Amino acid sequence: MIHTVQRFVKSPYPDALALAVRKKIIKRFQIDPGEVKTSVLYSIDYDLDEKTLKKFASECLHNPVTEDVYFNELYDHSKYRSLIAIAFLPGVTDDEGISAQTALADFLNVNLDTQTQHIYSQTLYYFEKKLPEDTLKKIGSILLGNPLIHHIAVFQKNNGKFHFHNYVPYVKIQADETVKEIPLLKMNEHELLKLSGEKMLALNAKEMKAIQNYYKDEKTKKLRKQTGLPENPTDIELEVLAQTWSEHCKHKEFNAVIHYHDPSTGEKKTINSLFKTFIKGATDVVKENLEKKNNRWLVKVFNDNAGLVKASDDLLFAWKVETHNSPSALDPYGGAITGILGVNRDILATGVGGAELLFNTDV
Repeated sequence: MIHTVQRFVKSPYPDALALAVRKKIIKRFQIDPGEVKTSVLYSIDYDLDEKTLKKFASECLHNPVTEDVYFNELYDHSKYRSLIAIAFLPGVTDDEGISAQTALADFLNVNLDTQTQHIYSQTLYYFEKKLPEDTLKKIGSILLGNPLIHHIAVFQKNNGKFHFHNYVPYVKIQADETVKEIPLLKMNEHELLKLSGEKMLALNAKEMKAIQNYYKDEKTKKLRKQTGLPENPTDIELEVLAQTWSEHCKHKEFNAVIHYHDPSTGEKKTINSLFKTFIKGATDVVKENLEKKNNRWLVKVFNDNAGLVKASDDLLFAWKVETHNSPSALDPYGGAITGILGVNRDILATGVGGAELLFNTDV
């Protein structure tokens, strides 16, 4: 049985999130949704009796002073006539759900399977006015969630009630441990592009065609046959190729061969990698000129997690920059987060003992 626990701010207290959402809707869409109320819904895919569920919720999931809680039913006050539910899609980290699961393990004093999610969270937004379905969808996808990472469901009240009977109160990841063969060899260009989009490979038609040609090559076919592999690639192989050929890993634009016309001379020219020619190349020139003067303050460049220069005879200064958000397959919803991932991680991992973090800066 799937248990649900729904918490929301008690009426005497202001619902700060609801007030902010109402203000944004009025400003963005010139629509007054009436009073707004928010709540967090936990779906618990774990065998608990009612007494344990209520004790867990009261001690771990809500503040009894400022919040009310509903068990195994969804809040359906007569005042509210529209509803938007925002949940995380499979594969996207549900921090609040995972934290609640950790709390449940501590509460029960048991080891829960951390590889399988047992508790899912989502945010529900109630609106006093009955808004058109397309308006609710716009509000959900533009202001409250991001379709790339969120499951967005909208409801309107009919006959005085929200009808949740077709709604699954959480988005569960269905584990699929099978390896699938992809019929790549027979696909046309349209089908290749469609495959790239459906699998989120982020590869263009030329790149997909290059992969297809590799698998069509007789040498490849012969080698795969010898090793017991099918002629077509598996879904795992395509994922590996897409990851290693991605902008995030490969830096395709920085490493590309670029052909251009010099506007001053009309001459055709080629740049073999912007990175090697101008970024690394310029640094190599500086380093070479310094070393001719026996000046070795450039200690390590482009061959460790971060660059190292001499600050003094006893201290080295580590510096790291990134060029993109992470994960790069998604819109930088909520801001690009590489600054607290790759940049800080690489500073900490530089050299044998690592470096200490001093500051972050936006360049």
